[in-house]
Amino acid sequence: VDSAWFGAACNIVVVLNLATMILGSRFQKYAEFLKALDHVFMVWYVFELTTKFVLHRQKLVCGQVSVVWWNWLDITIVVSGVIDMWLMPLILTLAGGSSDHNAPSMSVLRTLRLCRLFRILRFLRLLKVLLKSDLDWADSVQFQAIMSCVIAVNAVVMSLELDYPWTGWTWVENAFLVIYSFELAIRMKRQGFAFYYSL
Repeated sequence: VDSAWFGAACNIVVVLNLATMILGSRFQKYAEFLKALDHVFMVWYVFELTTKFVLHRQKLVCGQVSVVWWNWLDITIVVSGVIDMWLMPLILTLAGGSSDHNAPSMSVLRTLRLCRLFRILRFLRLLKVLLKSDLDWADSVQFQAIMSCVIAVNAVVMSLELDYPWTGWTWVENAFLVIYSFELAIRMKRQGFAFYYSL
């Protein structure tokens, strides 16, 4: 559970989950498939949290604030997701799908809908990785070469955009923006305030 490969798998799941959330808002025709994927992701999150609890027990939620704060955030996200995705539909089904908006149970359900807001907090798990990681690789020649290739490809794409109109260019531009934002975040984390000035 504490190994690097398990952490990497968890981070990949978070990235895929965030991607499906974004795609779900843009492509309604795939809504059912993406909803099913969302349930798979939630099963993974429950599995991850359960295995961490079995391994760490009370240390998962009690201890140094800088460590357990992230665990409390994970617990909040997972519990709110379980309520939103599994318990709310079950309650609605048991209530007979009542559409009486004055019923007391409906006010409880409206309150529970706030749990959906916590799904947005999943991106904070990626921030956790950024803040806790050793970023020595960001100064390596290989990373510099990769970023140079990205810049070169971006220049080619910009020239292609002028000659070949295509609606998909927006997605390509957003992909480059994500890569550049990632690089900027890595450099700011690595260099701190020295990123903004040189002595």
